[in-house]
Amino acid sequence: MLFRLLILLLFISGHVLSNAMDVMHVKYQHFGTVYDVLELKNENKIIIASEKGVFYFTGKVFSKIKSKENEVFHKFYLNNGQIHVLSFSDNVYKVVNDSLQLVASAKMKQQINSFVVNNNKIYISTLKNVYVSDGQKVSKLQINKGYIHHGFLIDNRNVYLVSQQNNLLRFNDILGSNAFTLEFNNRISGVFFNQSNNYLIANNKLYGLDVENQLVISLFDLPARLRNIKIYGVSKLDDNHMVIAHNNGISIIDLVNKHWKHHLEHITVYSVIGDEYGNIWLGTKFSGLLQVPSLKILHHHINIKNNPKDNITAAYLHQGKLFLGTNHGRIQIYDLKNDSTQVINLSNNAEVQSIYVRKNKIYAYCDRLYKINTDNNTIEEVYKVHSTKAIYVDEKDNIYCATSGDFQNIKKQTKANNGYWHTCIYADTTLQSYFVGTKSGYAVFKQNALQKLKNIETENKKRIINIGKIKGKHLFYSTNGIVYDNRLQPMYRHKNINNVQGVAFYQDSTYLLYNNNKIVWVTNRNEKNIEIINKINNGAQIVKILPYKNDVIILTQDEIVVVKDFANLYQKNFEQSLALNITSNSFTGNNNDINLKYKNSGIQLFFNTNKDLSFFTNYIIRYQIDDDDTLTIAANSKGKYVLKLNFLPEGYTNITFLLSNKERRIIDQNKVTVYVAGPYWKSWWFMLLVFSAVTGTIYWYQKKKLERIRKENIKQIKQEKMKTRLARSELSVIRSQMNPHFVYNTLSSIQLKIAKKQTDEAFKMVQKFSTLMRGVLSHSQVEMISLKQELDILKNYIELEQARFEDSVKVTYTIDKQMDLSDYLIPSLITQPIVENSLQHGLRHKTGEKKLEIKIYKLNEITFCIEIEDNGIGIDAANAINKENRQKKSFAIMALKRRINFINSLGDYFIELTVNSNAHGTKTIIRIAEK
Repeated sequence: MLFRLLILLLFISGHVLSNAMDVMHVKYQHFGTVYDVLELKNENKIIIASEKGVFYFTGKVFSKIKSKENEVFHKFYLNNGQIHVLSFSDNVYKVVNDSLQLVASAKMKQQINSFVVNNNKIYISTLKNVYVSDGQKVSKLQINKGYIHHGFLIDNRNVYLVSQQNNLLRFNDILGSNAFTLEFNNRISGVFFNQSNNYLIANNKLYGLDVENQLVISLFDLPARLRNIKIYGVSKLDDNHMVIAHNNGISIIDLVNKHWKHHLEHITVYSVIGDEYGNIWLGTKFSGLLQVPSLKILHHHINIKNNPKDNITAAYLHQGKLFLGTNHGRIQIYDLKNDSTQVINLSNNAEVQSIYVRKNKIYAYCDRLYKINTDNNTIEEVYKVHSTKAIYVDEKDNIYCATSGDFQNIKKQTKANNGYWHTCIYADTTLQSYFVGTKSGYAVFKQNALQKLKNIETENKKRIINIGKIKGKHLFYSTNGIVYDNRLQPMYRHKNINNVQGVAFYQDSTYLLYNNNKIVWVTNRNEKNIEIINKINNGAQIVKILPYKNDVIILTQDEIVVVKDFANLYQKNFEQSLALNITSNSFTGNNNDINLKYKNSGIQLFFNTNKDLSFFTNYIIRYQIDDDDTLTIAANSKGKYVLKLNFLPEGYTNITFLLSNKERRIIDQNKVTVYVAGPYWKSWWFMLLVFSAVTGTIYWYQKKKLERIRKENIKQIKQEKMKTRLARSELSVIRSQMNPHFVYNTLSSIQLKIAKKQTDEAFKMVQKFSTLMRGVLSHSQVEMISLKQELDILKNYIELEQARFEDSVKVTYTIDKQMDLSDYLIPSLITQPIVENSLQHGLRHKTGEKKLEIKIYKLNEITFCIEIEDNGIGIDAANAINKENRQKKSFAIMALKRRINFINSLGDYFIELTVNSNAHGTKTIIRIAEK
């Protein structure tokens, strides 16, 4: 009697699993209760009517449509791409871009069951009346008096009002004159009309309407659990499946097998649609928007009544049944076909480590090894064994255990390979041998006598977690992803996964490697990450993966995920025709050609793809600016892919955007060219304007200054010390003058470069010319300047002359490193006329290589020299050419000598000028000593 009571308790502990489709919650806090969902195929997104407003959702990003009023919306109408939405306040809004525009306020006393919009007129149906509104006023239509109105049916371009009276169904085209009546003897309890589906429910049957042939077609009877409950929506998912939304979840019927499955019990579902990507979108009460990614993914929650904290620790699949061991010593038997389960209690304090099933016997290790009869769920035998990681039972019922200390045959009580920790068993019936994995390699035993044939260890003593046989070869899989041959020589390494926890052999040479949070699909050594599993599991750790026919069962600690037709689902190319979309509101122009002003705030680009609604779309977006490194664009906290570039250089910048999968294989790419205009002051017309202004200003200033100096000198001549002041005045005039030919030739060169649009070179020449003129004008007012200032002016002058003659003269500077040029004084602008003579007279007519060398060196503490030497034709030859060309003889040296005599007469400095010239060049030495 006690035994029978124990059996009864074991069966009572069995229960039915809550069977649910794999459901993803989509930001409930943003939507609240969702009343209607509509797919916008051309825009690759859905639109949601909820208690918190109207939203767009792309699959990655949601955005609220702006509204002036905070209303609750519950019904959409879509016609020719124009969306209208109805609120519970009986207001009708039109969706215009990203905002809602109020078009009519109906304010009905009766509940609106349907509305349509045509030619700016809004037709509204209640149970007893039909109204039309032009946005200003609402009028009642005199149509089908005494009938109950069930709403509007849309067929092609016709909009029919469907009404019922007794056993008659009346169809009136409100946009035309068509009307017909059908005999229908059942009282309608619900109608579900939209652009793609027209169904009605009457007497617990679902009917379809064929308006063209004027038929009401009986489709099927509703199951018992759908009778006498509130049904909110009916939608056809594909040719083989329909879904019904109601106040106790959803029900899906297989139209081929007439088999029903019920999901999401205790959740009220107001709206249900299927999209082109296989998603099922559910608008629910209190649970917001739910996404079912595929009919092929079934999600089962494990909930054992005796201990809801039970977690799955071991699993075995046998003849369509899952045998699940838990961390609290229980075995749960789950029938995949019938969605039913039974529970067997072994021990409350121990963890089930391993399970094996043969025929009607379960072998489970839970602190001890249990042998259980599945016919009556009774425990037949209990064996005391070491911690067992793998179990195998042969046809003669010999029980083999791979334990933490040995490998043993329980029935014959024989042990082998003592001292080794064993991990897995592979029985090769052809060789009549057992291949047993260990923490450091594997061992081979003969079946009958348990005789060890060999024991091989890996080089790094890596744990062997599984053993398989592919194309006649034994393969040994380790935790580090390396696959070994039977000599434990590495064959290849799986690069996409580390810390491998298990191997699931699927078909032929296809298998799955997995760890706690990653799955890799391997076919003929080709690897592919199945990253979507983490999304399906909501990040839960993977315990075990079990192939079942064409399906794959993924176990986490408290869930079972059955992926139907796994190979076809995951080998399907979801990346095919995937394209990158780029949008922006920060520029004018098309996506491939962006023009920005010089002063701009940069650009902001937004990215998505044409398949974001698909649950399986998974990608990376990267970008490359010109030839720089490639960078990744990460999604922000709202799921948006946004790139903001605050600064772009002047001119053209090419930005390449790459859409790739998680393996970085490029799927699509898009190139954007950004042109940033330069500032106005770098334009050729502005340069020409500045050049003209500078030229005119210099000419005017020079003329005025010379005139002023002349007047001052005349005035000074009439005063005391006439001779001294006259000499100073004349020398000042000499210093302040720059050879007019040089000035005009330089300005002409600048003008020529601007005309050739060589703006950068012209800009540099203007800078140097202005610096030279500023130095000449400022230093001409003082008698002595530093040697450094003199050299800077001289260099500017030489560089301008080189620019004119296109660097035909090679200039070298040799400066005594012991001299600080700022500490030595020299008469201002004394060297420029000498260099000018060398360039204009000595080197100008020289053929071949032209050289100019300038040396500065110190003779003693108070004396230094400046040597200016050229390899020109010499002074005599130059004078002869000038005379022949009737040019004036240079007076530079004569003026310098007069100036030097004057400075020497002042007594502060002694300056000596020496000029040596011959046919091979001219050398001028200036020696300056401080008295």
